[in-house]
Amino acid sequence: MQLFLPLAMIFVAQGFYCDRSVLSHHAAAVVQRGAHNQKESDWKAIASLTNRAYSEYDRNNKPESRRLFAEAADKLEAYLRKYETNSGRLSYLRVLVHLGALYQNADNLSQARIVFEQCERHQEFNSRAATLRVMGNGREVEESIANYVEAQLCFLTNCSKPEYKAAHDIVRITGGGSSRGDEIAPPFSLPTRKRHRHTRSRSPA
Repeated sequence: MQLFLPLAMIFVAQGFYCDRSVLSHHAAAVVQRGAHNQKESDWKAIASLTNRAYSEYDRNNKPESRRLFAEAADKLEAYLRKYETNSGRLSYLRVLVHLGALYQNADNLSQARIVFEQCERHQEFNSRAATLRVMGNGREVEESIANYVEAQLCFLTNCSKPEYKAAHDIVRITGGGSSRGDEIAPPFSLPTRKRHRHTRSRSPA
């Protein structure tokens, strides 16, 4: 009996450490899910403010519209710092484009220009994956981030570069321009990814 006692104690100890490992993994998964849910909640709050701001603009209540756009921009800045810690990623660029549009719509034109020019310098700016679905003239059009940003810079800089004017004209022709006029950056969403069997799609934002 004495020969088997140490072996039994080893099995008990191994079981204890295994349980601890499983519990630690479970706790980490719970924390990760909680962080993801908070990220989605924060994004939805920003989207809700943005939609309300566009609605107020369409009602010709421009002061309230600008206030809501400015509030959404403040929240998006915090979102960018909290969740988009890798500035080289495409998701960072997309959030940055959102931020520039919010600044423009809040009539903070100098800050909008700074942000859009930062977008121009991003390593993913001209990549094929850098696209948005722009709402303009009553329909949704897939547009490159480059065209969207340069079209807004055409307004912000009085078309100081030929490429800005070209992008502005392209966006107008494709229908991605804003029916509200150039002073308001048109709303957009991220492109829908094709789902493959046995895979899950993740929000790039």
